Amino acid sequence: MYYLGICYERGLGTACNEAKATELYRDAASCGHVGALHNLAVFFEIGIGGRVCWNVLCFFVFITI
Repeated sequence: MYYLGICYERGLGTACNEAKATELYRDAASCGHVGALHNLAVFFEIGIGGRVCWNVLCFFVFITI
């Protein structure tokens, strides 16, 4: 899911779709992928991929610590 998210984020082999990349990063982060969690946090920090749900983001950070 993480690598597919990178493809959607950068438009590698597919059209750029930041919303789909966010969804894929969120799925990978919920499975414990640290890189996906980082990319998701960066997306939220700069305002890409929709509205920030701070409770969900804090939960992802909490489960990885």
